[in-house]
Amino acid sequence: MTLRYELRVTPSGGLLALRFELTNVGDTPGSWTYGEPLCELSLRATGSDGRPVAIERPAADYPVRPRRIDLPPGGSISLASPIRLRCQPEGPPDPDPLVWTVRHPREGLILRAHLAMQRVAPARGSEVDAREASSRLAELLQAPATVESWTALCRCVVAWPREALGEVPIARIEAALAPWPDALREIYGDWSRFGRGGEAGPLGRLARVVTISHRSDGSAELGRVAASPDLDRVVRLTIVRSDITAGAFAALGRSTTLRSLAELSMTRLTLTDDDVRALAGAPLWRRLTTFRARSCGLDDRRVRALIEPSEIAGLSILDLSGNRISPRCADWLKTRGSRGAGLLL
Repeated sequence: MTLRYELRVTPSGGLLALRFELTNVGDTPGSWTYGEPLCELSLRATGSDGRPVAIERPAADYPVRPRRIDLPPGGSISLASPIRLRCQPEGPPDPDPLVWTVRHPREGLILRAHLAMQRVAPARGSEVDAREASSRLAELLQAPATVESWTALCRCVVAWPREALGEVPIARIEAALAPWPDALREIYGDWSRFGRGGEAGPLGRLARVVTISHRSDGSAELGRVAASPDLDRVVRLTIVRSDITAGAFAALGRSTTLRSLAELSMTRLTLTDDDVRALAGAPLWRRLTTFRARSCGLDDRRVRALIEPSEIAGLSILDLSGNRISPRCADWLKTRGSRGAGLLL
């Protein structure tokens, strides 16, 4: 199995967008894993004269989750990175954590990238796989509550050999995870693609937090999350800097499957009038104890349109920090609710 990848660079709104074209050039099917989103890139730049060019990267902590791709011989896939490049020989670097500043004009710039892809070893027989999976699960259920343990458990559940061992033993895993904090039991919206029929499957039944972060297809992921019957124990939904349509927000607002959802946290989205109308007054509010919409482009008018028709009496935290809210609107917000919600502006 041999994986070949090519870096494609295209102009995008005054910046340069990065995309990788991956092809299995071997004569057998192959599987590889990588970290998504593609932010931790090994990128080198040179000028037309061959001299190295500096690339300045803002300090940032990108949330990364494992993803697997399976390609037949000759099969290919295109992977986009959220990282964009600004060609700027001089001046301060771009403060956006997803924009890297290249100290060279666009003309004559040569870019090379290394993409870290880990090949998945082929199966060695169903009996061996089943024995190893069962042993690995027993080991993980004795492991301490850490991010690493949870990530390893997720991989074990996704790769569980159902044909040999039957369905994932959810009740057994739940009992072992009972002392774990909910915050550790986090999955990402795209994990649902591992389930049968597009559902989150066993992994969703074990999760307590779902995150959609830096996704151009955030609407599709949110739609799947809102409709999945496997996510009825999720207590927190986090959406960060992703493209979400009003239709997806409407699906979330009327979801009947997210029965345990108590916290909705949105950060650095652009909530339009349509988005606000889709969320305002939705049945979802009756279950929430925490609502966050930080740096989401809200002003007094949109805040009133969102909050006034909504049942917020159960909120203990209402976080609207980073928006354009006047003191008058802030005073109005303080009169809303009956539990004296902690208001963050």
